[in-house]
Amino acid sequence: MIYRLSKFHYISSQRFIIVKVNLVKLGLITAWVCLSVYYANDCEKHEFSVYKTAFYIESLSQAIDLYYSDNNQIPKTLDELIPHYMREPMLDAWGNQYNFRLTLDSYEISSLGFDAQIGGMGASTDIDSKMTKEDIKKIVISINSPLLGCKVH
Repeated sequence: MIYRLSKFHYISSQRFIIVKVNLVKLGLITAWVCLSVYYANDCEKHEFSVYKTAFYIESLSQAIDLYYSDNNQIPKTLDELIPHYMREPMLDAWGNQYNFRLTLDSYEISSLGFDAQIGGMGASTDIDSKMTKEDIKKIVISINSPLLGCKVH
């Protein structure tokens, strides 16, 4: 089959299909580049938020340790730290409250991450007081995605 492009130009069906396929490829590549540029700032924002949340968890742990040294017991809630060990309740970098849980001989502080739900990947990964600096670095590295620029969920 032959397609008419203009009054003087014709193209065969095989070439027409090749042109259509190449246009689709060009469109997909353009979309990928645009999304990568668009989400680049979000990656930096979420990387900073992970580090900030980890720092706040460490600060809360230090406040709990001070409370323990003064009272010889771990507080039952984070609110018991106010006003002597904290001025006001701390929120994670995404504006959510920290989860505080007593264990048999200690405690655990955690943030549910960007999505405020249990589990997740990238910036939505849960961050807790038992994580090491290497664990936090792994979360930050996992935020960057080669396909869409920034893996948040």
